[in-house]
Amino acid sequence: MVLSDIFGKPCCRQRVGRENSLSLGFGKKIFHEKNLIEEFYGEWEIGCFHSSWRIIVNNVIVCGGNDDVDSFDELNEIVAGIELGSISSIKMINDFDVCVTLKNATSVEFFCLSKSDEAFHIYGPDKMFIGLGSDGWTIGRSDLPSDNLASVDFSYLVQGK
Repeated sequence: MVLSDIFGKPCCRQRVGRENSLSLGFGKKIFHEKNLIEEFYGEWEIGCFHSSWRIIVNNVIVCGGNDDVDSFDELNEIVAGIELGSISSIKMINDFDVCVTLKNATSVEFFCLSKSDEAFHIYGPDKMFIGLGSDGWTIGRSDLPSDNLASVDFSYLVQGK
């Protein structure tokens, strides 16, 4: 499984969670037996747990993780109403931040704000994990402790098809 396999897969899940985390699923719906908020995840999941993010549609910021809302549920409703489409590219904005461009004039940007911040992550098939933090990119398996992650140079990030 390679990172380029994520390109062209349709968005199947979009959710804002606690602390305004953002989770976007792409590809096939993968159902699970766990008692979680969602009954499925995407074959590919991208997002962030604590970093800042924003969604831009037709060059207009529609919403972001720092929006002044009463609850993350309110922000979740806004995000759920956006037609995201499929990923056409994933690019570095600079050494710390990422822009995910979708085929329908939409982009999602993720920003690393502190040394301990994981700005962006990708979970893929076969328990694949790729993460970006202030120290760069790491890759490994999502079912192993984080000390099993390896550094990798994804600063070039393959553009989509």
